Amino acid sequence: MRDNSELTADLKAAKNGDSGALERLYSTWKSKLKAIAFKYGRGMSEADVEEVKADALIAFCNAVMTFDPEKDASFGTYAETCIRNRVLSSVNSLKKKNLATLYTPEDEEVADAIAEEDDLLPDYINSVEAQRLAKKIRGLLSDYENSVFWLYVEKKKPDEIASAVGTTKKSVNNALCRIRAKLRAALSDKKGADS
Repeated sequence: MRDNSELTADLKAAKNGDSGALERLYSTWKSKLKAIAFKYGRGMSEADVEEVKADALIAFCNAVMTFDPEKDASFGTYAETCIRNRVLSSVNSLKKKNLATLYTPEDEEVADAIAEEDDLLPDYINSVEAQRLAKKIRGLLSDYENSVFWLYVEKKKPDEIASAVGTTKKSVNNALCRIRAKLRAALSDKKGADS
């Protein structure tokens, strides 16, 4: 178990872009993240559980970046709440998506609703602490996917994005699916390297 001064120092350093501090925090939480993902992802496909695990990791990073030591909650309580909320949202979204695929796989309105509900990144994406993450994402995506993704992060709807980039709503929805797959793969590769 780490003492409180080490935790406080690593949280501060991670917020200032120290990847070593973030790695130390992650190594302490890695097994807990997996346990939470498996608990709430029970009965889901392996691919869906991987997506839930990726969302748990995103929530953990968000908790590191947004934790305020001046508040009454400990980091552990704060992080667990953030992770659990994000994972529950992910599980619900995946269940809706799976039901939509089962009953109406070609229904464009359902695809729009799913795309609008999915959170690809937490709200802190535009914060100073996330600039490095944004740069990495820009490198992962094609120019077209970057155009779609950053408009989506700004809470634009697929039809608004289609109009802005001069394409169809279906093309935007397809791009959002590719983007999500690329982000999930990048997170899985990172986790594999950390294991």
